[in-house]
Amino acid sequence: MLSGGKARLVLAAGAFVLLGVAASTASAIAGANATCTGDLSNFPSSVGVLTGTYNGNVQVNGACAVTAGPAVVNGNLTLQPGATLVAAFKGGALTVTGNLLVQNGATLIAGCNPISFSCVDDPTATTPIWVGGSLIANQSLGLVLHNTTIVGNETINGGGGGLDCVSTPGVFGLFQSPAYIDNEDGAVNGNLTINNVQTCWLGTLRINVGGNLINTNNTSADPDGGEVISNVVGANIICINNSPAVQFGDSGGVPNEVRGNAIGQCGFNVLSPNPNGATSPQPISVKTS
Repeated sequence: MLSGGKARLVLAAGAFVLLGVAASTASAIAGANATCTGDLSNFPSSVGVLTGTYNGNVQVNGACAVTAGPAVVNGNLTLQPGATLVAAFKGGALTVTGNLLVQNGATLIAGCNPISFSCVDDPTATTPIWVGGSLIANQSLGLVLHNTTIVGNETINGGGGGLDCVSTPGVFGLFQSPAYIDNEDGAVNGNLTINNVQTCWLGTLRINVGGNLINTNNTSADPDGGEVISNVVGANIICINNSPAVQFGDSGGVPNEVRGNAIGQCGFNVLSPNPNGATSPQPISVKTS
């Protein structure tokens, strides 16, 4: 079975190999209500490109990427059903002043760093993502976020590609990886809510959450899934009815630091084995002032 850590490495390494053929791409036209359109038939040369400043809302149809320098969307950015956006390239920072919306069956791969998810063209680079509004994903195929700051709320409702670690749907097929949902090394100033996801692997690690972290009714096919670890939570953390239950797994992480209450599988009294040098089970969450 593919573990969470291995899934992340497969995706990053595969992308790095494929990027070498990047050449001519069709850029979206900057301006009000712009559309970026491409496809995955000859990735990456067949995808559309987001670059420069867009003074209005932008829609992604098909497949697009941020490969030619930073992109700024002064409005909302919407991934239409089944669309793909990859914003994990060196120098390809993405800024969205409004909301970032990921619709049914769409995939967002955004942000990268040398530690947890390499940029697809330079494993030494770091590329940040900044969203001034909220990120809302409804029934998305996959969501892979690193170095991402969300000023509002992040809400993931359903999706994840199903309980399958064998199939490689959509853009994940280019990297020989199953679909998965992952948040690492970022910040959500509001609430972070993940509900009703069914996927190969699900993780939330090293996120600074200003409000509540809510993780409920999620299922991972990988027994190493459910790593909700090493987060700093300004309000409450609630983990209920997840399978597998929230755990350290192979994350090498530490307990969540929580200022408010810790409920369910993330409770202060819940202990879990931690291979990170611990000789006895550790609490999933600890109380901080």
